[in-house]
Order: sequence, then structure tokens, then C-alpha cells
Amino acid sequence: MTQSDLSQLRFLLRSCAAQLVHPLTIPEIFLHMIVVHLNERIRVPGENDFYMEERRTGLARVKLDSPNKQKSIWTWNFQDFQNSMAVANKFLPTLAYLQRRFAYATQLTQRLLSVLEELKNVEFVRPEMKAKVDFGALERRERLLNRMGILENYSHQTECMLQRTENTITVLSTTLNQIDSRNQAEVAKGNLHIAHAVRTDSIPMRTIAYVTLIVLPGAFVAAIFGMNFFLFDPDKKSVIVADTFWQYWAVTVPLTIFVLIIWNIWVRFERNKPMIVIEDEESLTVGRSSKAQHTYVE
Repeated sequence: MTQSDLSQLRFLLRSCAAQLVHPLTIPEIFLHMIVVHLNERIRVPGENDFYMEERRTGLARVKLDSPNKQKSIWTWNFQDFQNSMAVANKFLPTLAYLQRRFAYATQLTQRLLSVLEELKNVEFVRPEMKAKVDFGALERRERLLNRMGILENYSHQTECMLQRTENTITVLSTTLNQIDSRNQAEVAKGNLHIAHAVRTDSIPMRTIAYVTLIVLPGAFVAAIFGMNFFLFDPDKKSVIVADTFWQYWAVTVPLTIFVLIIWNIWVRFERNKPMIVIEDEESLTVGRSSKAQHTYVE
């Protein structure tokens, strides 16, 4: 118990000094303090905090006072969703605790009513004790019945808040999934445009490759016969091949193989080279995929 609880207990004991002889006075005082603690210190502040968060999401009937503070949930960034989910998830254990404690207070009230009814049939040794117990019994019974109704109201309110909290969590999760699906659709649309652009750019490349396939054989043959290894004999009207023509192939074939090996090694190295993706978390905005920045570091 805190210092304020002790002060409240002393105040209640002084105010009920004339009824302290009754065996149910002290239990009723503690019941009152339990209910006040659960309602005024836990339930009401927690509901007020949740109401503010619920208004910020736009799910409540009552909106925020200032229109500048009201922002559509579809324009939230990831941090907004995270903060709102944290508030709702933090409120769930509080509601579960209140359900248990209000149920305990209700059972205690029922027990006090039962004891109050039993005291009517109890025979005391001293007759004056019977008179003190019966004094104010009707008012005490009315107080306990009113307490029972208040506790039922608090329990119902707690159950409603539990459903509203679960509904808020469901709406936030669903909205976040829908925004993520929309972003994925935009990314897929962008990939489709890129694929179309690549296909368009590949048409000139295919044309160049096709022309190269036509020209390259003739150019290769012309280059071979244009070397000094071949001479034209006008007397015999024939081509004379030099005895050192084998040197051309002796140098060209190994060099070509060496170039192909180097090229394959380079391609494999580039393919296996790790790529690091650095995401700028501050620029990641849910619902605005165009603001997401990625830096690729090789």
C-alpha cells in the first residue's frame, strides 16, 4: 500500500468509527479501496490513453480536436503502426488483469451479502451486540447491492474495451498488410516496365548480333587471305601459302584459349561476389515505396 492508500484508510476508519463494531465494516472498507484503485487508478487512465490512440487511428467516432493532428491511417509510416500496436498490445494485459480483479471484487461483494444475511439468524451472547449488528443492516445491504451493480458495469466496460482493443489490433494488421500488398503490386508493375524496357533495348542488340553473324565469317576469311602468309602467283594464277603459316595458328589458338579462360574466371568471380544491401530506415515509409532507398555495395 502506498502512503496515499494509508491516508485514505485512516480517513475511512475515522469516518466509520461508529460502525467499526460491525464485523463487515472493515471488509467493506477494503472492498471500497480495492474498487477505487482498480477503477480510478488503472481502468480510467488506461482507457483515456487508449481512446487517444484510437482517435489517432481514425477508428473512433470522436476525432481529434485539431484537423492538423488527424492523419489518415493510409499515410502512416512503419513507426506510426509500431507505436499504435505497442499501445494496444500493452493495454491487453491491463484489461486481463482488470477482468480478474473485478471478478474477485464481485465475489467478495457476494460473500459480504451472504454473511450479512447469515448475521440475521445469529444469536449473540450479549443482546446489545445483536442490536449493533442489526443497526444499519438495510443501508449496508443497499450499499453492497449498489456495489455489485457498479462492479458489473465495470466488468462490462472492461469486456467492451477488450473487444475494441482486439478490433484495433486487427484493423492495424489488416491495413498494414493491404499497404504492403499495394506496395508489392507497385513493385511488380515497376518490374514489368523494366522488363518491357529491357525487351525494347534488346531489339537493337539482336539486330547488331544478327548483322555480326552475317559479316563476321566473310570478314574472318578476308582477314586470313589478306595476311602476308598468302601470295598470288600471276604466272600460275594461284595462291601460294607460306611455309610459316603454321606459326599463325600456333600463336592464335593458345591466345584464344587463354582469353576464354580469363573471361570465364572473371564471370564466375562476378557471379559469386557478395552484394550488401543497405537500407535507409528513416526513408522507409509504409505506403510510399518510392521513398525507400537502397544502396548496393559490392
